[in-house]
Amino acid sequence: MTDNSDLRLSEFYFAVIQILRIVPEWIQESMDDLQEMAGDMKRLYLSSNAAEANFATFVPQEGEPQAKRVTIEAFMDDWESVISLQQRMGKTLLARITKLHGEVKSLRDGVSARLNSKFDPL
Repeated sequence: MTDNSDLRLSEFYFAVIQILRIVPEWIQESMDDLQEMAGDMKRLYLSSNAAEANFATFVPQEGEPQAKRVTIEAFMDDWESVISLQQRMGKTLLARITKLHGEVKSLRDGVSARLNSKFDPL
């Protein structure tokens, strides 16, 4: 007769492996979504159409060209900083998940081998 704790442990490892397969997709989607959001913000706030469409924009429309340039550079730098940070953190997290995935698979394989040996008639 098999030990129920081994079976529960095997089921637990299987569930963890499934989660570790799904989570990287969520992380990658969030990184992609932020890139898309930055592009949308640039189109909405920095395009010449924003002023023409009566869309509120934070870029000075009149006055010194230097103020407009500085505002746009600050906007771009801020988005690039946010994206860079998220990419760096996302890649680190994905690497940790990949490592954990391998470790959990190894543990599951060990439990599976133990379960199989209990059913082996030899």
